[in-house]
Amino acid sequence: LEGFLFKRGGFVKNWKTRWFEVKDGIIKYYYDHEKKSKPIKSLYLGAASACEVCSETTKPSYTPTPYCFYVKYGPHKRTYYCCASTKEEMHIWVAKIQQFLQTNSPKSNRDWAKNFAKAIDHPQSSLGNQSSDRFDDSEEDVEDVFETHKMRLSMAPWKASDVNSTTDSD
Repeated sequence: LEGFLFKRGGFVKNWKTRWFEVKDGIIKYYYDHEKKSKPIKSLYLGAASACEVCSETTKPSYTPTPYCFYVKYGPHKRTYYCCASTKEEMHIWVAKIQQFLQTNSPKSNRDWAKNFAKAIDHPQSSLGNQSSDRFDDSEEDVEDVFETHKMRLSMAPWKASDVNSTTDSD
């Protein structure tokens, strides 16, 4: 499934038209339909928790069309809002994503951890290169992936000493 959708920005809450595709359990979106460059972002649906049509209470205050839906995505702790041009198009997108969520939803905490780790362990545009042999079935490895990711998120790109140090030249 592929086509143009409006997508609401995560930081600046404006709406932009993006070319979306859903393939092999991954949503990718691009600047345009020619896909000349890498995707802007790739979202592994195994780590998504929901995809629903927006109701009056869940719909953002402004939408470019009335045909809005959202995808709740755990690794980014974010809800992605999209709008389609028609009601039929919106229902097709929601049905396709929900079909994946229902048939491929994790059966256990270990499966969920693997899905979550796949989503967070890759750079935002390289999910298509994932390898299933990366994961061992031991609990230890799953925990290591989470610890590694937590460390990556908590480490600043500079040292505290760099920020606090000043050169005193008289």
